[in-house]
Amino acid sequence: APLSLDAAVALALDRNTGYRIAHTGIVAAQARLRQAAGPQLPSVVVSDGLNYGNPVAVLSTPFGALPFSTTPMTNVPLLTLSYQLFDGGRTAAQASQAAAALAAAEADERTARMSLIDATSKAYFDLVAAMQYAIVADRTVEVAQAQVDDAQRFLSAGQVPRADVLRAQTELADQRVQDLGAHNAVALAQTALDNALGVPLGDLHQPTDPLEAGAPDVALDALLTAAGTNRGDIVAAQAAVDAAGYALKEARAARAPRIGVAVADGN
Repeated sequence: APLSLDAAVALALDRNTGYRIAHTGIVAAQARLRQAAGPQLPSVVVSDGLNYGNPVAVLSTPFGALPFSTTPMTNVPLLTLSYQLFDGGRTAAQASQAAAALAAAEADERTARMSLIDATSKAYFDLVAAMQYAIVADRTVEVAQAQVDDAQRFLSAGQVPRADVLRAQTELADQRVQDLGAHNAVALAQTALDNALGVPLGDLHQPTDPLEAGAPDVALDALLTAAGTNRGDIVAAQAAVDAAGYALKEARAARAPRIGVAVADGN
């Protein structure tokens, strides 16, 4: 089937399990960030208690016998609103630590994405090169076959010795071996591309993008700057350092007191 490089990359990103796991890690890190920042919001608790009392004794008075409890059933709904005023910076440290973990997850996702794009592009253009080499090998076999035919005609006319025919036949056999190897390389390149795309092995693809793609002119300083800011492993490592620092702040904040306010209304 015809396949462009953009379509190959899109298919690989959709089917590659490692990249999908890295992408899902961002969603999980975002949820942990919201959870860590939860204590900064007020909390509302609604509760209801149903109490039932069965008097088991009576009190004798001059007015007659009175039970200890005159209300056998009591319903007590309660609404409580709480807000934490101060916790020593523990919540802020937890939120910052979760934010750093989110940055690390995003960096890991970018690393997985770039690695998958690189592997897919390499497999794609390896297949293009193998196909072009197979075409050259087929053409070489045709030329060698023509030389054998010419040598046999010259031999029949008595213009060349039999050794020239044998030499041409040997060259033809060698070219056929190389041609077989070239077509085997195409089959291996097809399998490598299927593996990179995550599709069943044996699917055949016809690349549509040419191999002759010019590279843009980029200065070395620009490349180094881009590598320092865009490489996911570097960003993830820095985010891990930040997360460890916030974890230390959280541990130190455990010594601080907690101050909050609660307002309750019930019956």
